[in-house]
Amino acid sequence: MLIIFLYLFFAEKLKFSHRLTSIILSFLFISPILFFVGQDLIDNINANIFYLNNAGNEGHVRIGMYIAAISIAVDNFPLGSGFGTFGSLGSILGTYSPLYYQYGVSEIGANSYQHVLDQHHTLLDTFWPHIIAELGFIGLMLFFLLFFYPFISSIFKYTDKNKGVFFIIAALTLITFLDGLALYTPEVPVFIFLVHFLLGLSFRKICVDA
Repeated sequence: MLIIFLYLFFAEKLKFSHRLTSIILSFLFISPILFFVGQDLIDNINANIFYLNNAGNEGHVRIGMYIAAISIAVDNFPLGSGFGTFGSLGSILGTYSPLYYQYGVSEIGANSYQHVLDQHHTLLDTFWPHIIAELGFIGLMLFFLLFFYPFISSIFKYTDKNKGVFFIIAALTLITFLDGLALYTPEVPVFIFLVHFLLGLSFRKICVDA
C-alpha cells in the first residue's frame, strides 16, 4: 500500500481527480480482503501489544535483539564483534555464540541453545541486528553506503525520462530496508538475487540515459 501511494503521488503526474479515483478504486479492491482478514489482523495487533507490555523492550524477541546488537557494537567499537557472532547463521552453525549468553539474548523468546538444537528458534528472525552487532558502527556505515548507493546516486541523475526506473529503485530499496526491520527477508537468497539484480539493472539504465 505504501508503494502504491508513492507511485500515485510521486511517480506519475496524474490530475488530482485521477489520483482520487485511483485511491478510491484501491480501497474498493482492498476492502473485501480486509473484510476476511480484518479480525485476524486486529487480533494479531492486540496480541503483539499484549506481548510487548508484558515482556518489555529487553524481553521482546525483536526489540531485545536490537538492544543487544547496539550494546555489542558499543562494547566492540568501532568494528563490531565480527562475522558469525550474533544474529547470523554462522553464530549457530555447529556452535552457539557466547554473546547470546553474555548479553542475555539466550533468555529471550525461543533463543536458547536448546531451541537451536530443536531447530525452532527466533535468533535469525530479524535482519538488521546482526549487521549492527557484527559490523559495528563503521561497518554499518559502509554497509548503508552500499545498500543505499543506487538510490542516492539515482537522485542526482533523476529526470522525467527515467522517473519510472527511478521509482523501481526507490521502491525496492525502501521495501527491502523496511522488511529488514522486523523480518529476515533481505537475507533470503531469492530476494538477494532478485532485488539486487533488478536494482543493478535499473541503476545501469539510469546511468546510460543520464
